[in-house]
Amino acid sequence: TVVIDSKDSGKALEAVHSAFYLSDVTVAVGLVGPGLVGKTLLEQFRQQIAVLRKERQIDVRICGIASSKKMLLSDSHIDLDNWEETFGSTSQPCDLNEFKEHLLSCSLAVPVIIDCTASDFVSDYYKSWMESGVHVVTPNKKVNSGPLERY
Repeated sequence: TVVIDSKDSGKALEAVHSAFYLSDVTVAVGLVGPGLVGKTLLEQFRQQIAVLRKERQIDVRICGIASSKKMLLSDSHIDLDNWEETFGSTSQPCDLNEFKEHLLSCSLAVPVIIDCTASDFVSDYYKSWMESGVHVVTPNKKVNSGPLERY
């Protein structure tokens, strides 16, 4: 018997089905900073998503892309063949708390935010993101070079 908060029932059901059927690990990725580094990473994902799924049983889905001014969200995945056009035409104002909540609401097994910025502003969100259950991946040196309390 397991007790689960109703707000987490979708994610729990997905995890149980995944384990029961030995299916792929599904990762909901939100990328912050679609500049030079972020754009390159998105291109690498575009080229490797099928390989990751087939050879490593990792189902990576890009569910959000955010810049300092706007964000693009998807409940299932963003088409990486034309994300720049879609980002330019159908994005909404950026709210990094809403960005995190969106990834959590996707009911996919592993929510991850990749911060490709060099921004102190974005790194200020890491603690709350991790406390909410979102994994954070970043080349951003700001967090590791600041005060020990922040680290």
